[in-house]
Amino acid sequence: MLSARNLFFVGLAVFLAGQATASPMPMPLRDAVARRAVQQRAPLDVNDFKAEVPSKAPDGVIVAYSNTATKRAPLDVNDFKAEVPSKAPDGVIVAYSNTATKRAPLDVNDFKAEVPSKAPDGVIVAYSNTQTKRTPLDVNDFKAEVPSKAPDGVIVAYSNTATKRAPLDVNDFKAEVPSKAPDGVIVAYSNTQTKRAPLDVNNFKAEVPSKAPDGVIVAYTNAQTKRAPLDVNDFKAEVPSKAPDGVIVAYSNTATKRAPLDVNNFKAEIPSKAPSGVIVAY
Repeated sequence: MLSARNLFFVGLAVFLAGQATASPMPMPLRDAVARRAVQQRAPLDVNDFKAEVPSKAPDGVIVAYSNTATKRAPLDVNDFKAEVPSKAPDGVIVAYSNTATKRAPLDVNDFKAEVPSKAPDGVIVAYSNTQTKRTPLDVNDFKAEVPSKAPDGVIVAYSNTATKRAPLDVNDFKAEVPSKAPDGVIVAYSNTQTKRAPLDVNNFKAEVPSKAPDGVIVAYTNAQTKRAPLDVNDFKAEVPSKAPDGVIVAYSNTATKRAPLDVNNFKAEIPSKAPSGVIVAY
């Protein structure tokens, strides 16, 4: 048996449900639902064809691509294999035919690479030496080490009968033997007339100085041209020297010696200065 409290809640629920069904839909909500129904895209606007299926939308509706009107004629499509040549002389693709445009067989060079050929009249034929063959005398078949000549257009062995140089024109002296040809004849070099005088030849040793003041090579003598002893610096390398009056002497610091304060004798690691011309520690 229901209590008074439960009956109260049941009555309240029935009352509220009735109010909800009796009240009209609010205006903004009703307008939004109407617009959504109008603005929803038609199913034909959505391209749901597979990627491999071509499609088109000529009038705004997406449909499968149809080749009924725009399809190319079959003769416009080249469906020959890659290795089959084709042509389209009148706009129609057909297999390449050599009936009319094929070159004559004589225009095709089918000789092997090692077989010479020619086409004197436009026809390729094997090279024939019947008329154009060179005469045997025009061919140089001498070995490389055999000299040849062709004075009259005929290649023959080189003959020295008429054109051979005279023996005296040939230098057959060894490389280490000097030779000359004063009158056009090659002979051994003779020093009889053209030999230089002995005094013209410098036969002094390399370490012996020599001179030739009058054209004669002689040992270098210091008799007249020898410098005075004071002109020769014979001090050791580590001994300073000077020549104030042209005479080389040891360097003396008696008169020209600098004052001790002008000499910087501080060690390298000690800084120094000279503000008044005297060198002092920094």
